[in-house]
Amino acid sequence: MLILTRKKSEVIRIGTDIEISVIRLSKKSVKLGINAPAGLEIHRDDMQTDVAGAKVAKIFRPPTDPAD
Repeated sequence: MLILTRKKSEVIRIGTDIEISVIRLSKKSVKLGINAPAGLEIHRDDMQTDVAGAKVAKIFRPPTDPAD
């Protein structure tokens, strides 16, 4: 794991097309801005299970009857 220290308005770049900016700092949290290609999915870790579950549910949802 790479650990970096950044101040407000400073940027971290990942490759050539992903940019993470420090937007706001407080005692309890950090607000980050992420610029990335439109097709790249970005999810919070705590939401990853829900997103994965939603994709599985969508894939395995039984087809609906057009008569309904």
